[in-house]
Amino acid sequence: MPALHKCNPEEQAGFTKADSLEKHGSAWFCVYFARGCCTEGVNCRYYHRVPVHDDCIKENDNLRDVFGRSRHASSKDDMTGIGSFNKECRTLYFTGMPMPRNEENPQQAATRNIYKLFSPWGEIEDIAFTQKSLLGGNCAFIKYAHRYYAEFAREAMCD
Repeated sequence: MPALHKCNPEEQAGFTKADSLEKHGSAWFCVYFARGCCTEGVNCRYYHRVPVHDDCIKENDNLRDVFGRSRHASSKDDMTGIGSFNKECRTLYFTGMPMPRNEENPQQAATRNIYKLFSPWGEIEDIAFTQKSLLGGNCAFIKYAHRYYAEFAREAMCD
């Protein structure tokens, strides 16, 4: 079932209480904003924007994700959950991407489509695309420049 809401940072990003708390370094990003459904608006205690390079540099808390949630010693076997503080994971696994038809190079066209979908959430370093996954169909591995981008993208793109 598709998600009821999707984050549109160009239209929904804005000033929140987190911006005034920024001097104290106690603000995180809003998970509900990332999912496209925060109802707090300007009164939210968390940032309503996509992480930028400066956010990745100033935060060195490996025990928490971009939303301030506690990370664990090990990742879950089913790839759900917050993640592990023992490993810097910057890669997302994406399945179900339809292969473009009527293209001279379908894999290159699919990679462009994936980039277009995932680039609003942060700087992408690499996209590895395969036409067959273990689950059947196409899959891609999207590697971001920092784990904050990957964590934000994961919430923003989840259905």
